[in-house]
Amino acid sequence: MEQLSHPLTLAILPSSWASSLSYLNTVDKIDWHSHFCYKIVISLDNPFDCTLGSTKFEGIYGFLLNRNVPNCSNSPNSTLLGTIIEPDSAWAIRIRALLAEEDSVDIERFLTKKQIGNILPLNYKDLSNDTLTTHLSSQLDIFFKCCDHAPIIDKRIQATLGYIDVNINKSISVSDLANLTKLSIGRTRHLFSEQMGISFSQYFLWRRIKLTMASAIMDKNNLKKACVRYGFTDQSHFNRSFSRIFGVTPKAIVRQSRVLV
Repeated sequence: MEQLSHPLTLAILPSSWASSLSYLNTVDKIDWHSHFCYKIVISLDNPFDCTLGSTKFEGIYGFLLNRNVPNCSNSPNSTLLGTIIEPDSAWAIRIRALLAEEDSVDIERFLTKKQIGNILPLNYKDLSNDTLTTHLSSQLDIFFKCCDHAPIIDKRIQATLGYIDVNINKSISVSDLANLTKLSIGRTRHLFSEQMGISFSQYFLWRRIKLTMASAIMDKNNLKKACVRYGFTDQSHFNRSFSRIFGVTPKAIVRQSRVLV
């Protein structure tokens, strides 16, 4: 993997931290990666090139990306705003409608150049953390037009999600969740995947990765200590999992990031 030549700024939006992760990125190149979430990427200045699945795009200003679609980008002269959105969020409802089962769509199908330019103020680099994140969150709310309602999730799965959050630093199995749902292990596994759009093991890994990075960046904790705190006994495994999701190494982000909240 190439060394990162520019910093990546990570913004964890207070209003949507539980279901999304946003970042400002001036990394020259993002390697191949994919994840179970949806993603929206918008350039704040110059067009960039990317490959989304099997389709190559040149000189675009952004895209919407479906779940589990491999992607990479080359943006040496661009500042990219990326938001990764979990499938159980309110925003995901609108994204699914916009994608209409396509792997990806050019952002200019939905937004004009002027609207793209307004996603963040021109002086965003000088704004306070609160001002910037509040503006970004409100702009995404307007774009997705779906934050007046949340997706309906089975109450039994809601209970398992709460259990996962409380016990995120422990070892959890599907049998633990089955004790909450009062269903068989097989039925619990199926219901979780049906409701969340991802297997329990994948979801559990994603949550631990997010919290590990939040601890390392926001609390200034050592990455190795953060890994242990959230149940990773092998940092190499954490590094590989993170790189598959973000296309860069976790160390690169920890060392070259500025938290906005």
